Amino acid sequence: MEIAIAAIVKNEADCLLEWIAYHRVIGVSHFLIANNDSTDETRDLLRKLADIGLVTTIDVPTKGDAKPQLPAYQKLVNRCPESIELIAFIDADEYITVTDDAVTINPVLDRLFADPEVSALAMNWACFGSAGQLFREDGMVIERFTQQSSPKFTANRNYKSIARRQSIVNFMNPHHINLYGGRYINTLGESLDIIESKPGVTQRLVWDHLRVNHYVTKSLEEFVLGKSRNGSAATKGRKKHKQYFESHDRNEVSWHYSEKLLKAVNEFHGILKSLLCPDPLDSSASSYLSMAGELRLVASTKSRQVKGLGVYKWHIDSPSHEGVIENTQLGWKLTGWLLTENAEDTAYIIIQVEKGCEWRVPLTIKRPDVLREMCEGSMSNRHDLCGFTFEIPGCFKTVKLYAEIADSRALLTKLVIPNA
Repeated sequence: MEIAIAAIVKNEADCLLEWIAYHRVIGVSHFLIANNDSTDETRDLLRKLADIGLVTTIDVPTKGDAKPQLPAYQKLVNRCPESIELIAFIDADEYITVTDDAVTINPVLDRLFADPEVSALAMNWACFGSAGQLFREDGMVIERFTQQSSPKFTANRNYKSIARRQSIVNFMNPHHINLYGGRYINTLGESLDIIESKPGVTQRLVWDHLRVNHYVTKSLEEFVLGKSRNGSAATKGRKKHKQYFESHDRNEVSWHYSEKLLKAVNEFHGILKSLLCPDPLDSSASSYLSMAGELRLVASTKSRQVKGLGVYKWHIDSPSHEGVIENTQLGWKLTGWLLTENAEDTAYIIIQVEKGCEWRVPLTIKRPDVLREMCEGSMSNRHDLCGFTFEIPGCFKTVKLYAEIADSRALLTKLVIPNA
């Protein structure tokens, strides 16, 4: 099932890209984000993310004493792509977390929502403290803060929700959704048992299968400059100062994400940064990114254009003609080879994704199998490096491949990967 996350953010530029990278790696398809009066780089970052198709973003300024969070949620639901079946409503300091052996959230969501009568799912918090950190340090949030509250901490019985898009009426509060009908369940698949006077708080704590790791305080510096200063987007008059920090700075239990997941998030975080903020002076990079406005596109896919460019033969190995594709932790792998008519020519494969962003990938892989089958005589000695491989982030399902020789290019093929 396709899932999106809806959130309202304010001055979250420091950690927003990590939060998106993490949730994309665990299986989230799209992000619906409302910007609430940010004064840092958040708005610009959201615009760039929207340009590559990962985010749908809106601005929701605070007007008078009215709190913008619930109206923002309603607007985001209305803007949600029709392909999305489920929407999770969480904040930028909250991370949906699988507590089983699986890396992605999709298997458990597919199972829990297999019953058409289930309309919404509640996931309890696991509140994390500062781990004794006074100042912001390098590294991701999910690496830096590894001390959480014990299950006895009552704030953990707060929950955040995932709901079928078409079942959402409106929002009672940021935690609880009003539905047209159907069951509201916990992560065990049981009917939700809430405190009657406190919708958004469960009678008992359930951390089975899924929960929401809530990095409530982070370091003292981050709390003072962030959460304390920003206030609440949902509750009038809510102050988050010394008493809030002290009551939520709970560090009773050590808890870590797997090294495999941390590595995948770090890698995808790096891909997003290079995609949004390429460094044109980095000649050591194995790929080069540019934007569509600078492209000279070839309108036709006729083979004479490819031949005229100087391409001898080319082939895509993955995805294969039979639909076999190599999936990776971050998405899917594109591999193949290209031979030029003139061995002196330097060729590149241009990988272009949605919204016109592209990578420029050199031919740097030896393919003796290709040379044996495709080249004769001295030609085989002049095409030692003709292969390429590139890992496409899973958020991109449509890819165009171009060959580039001597600053000219021709379209090789277009790939559509519906289930990557």
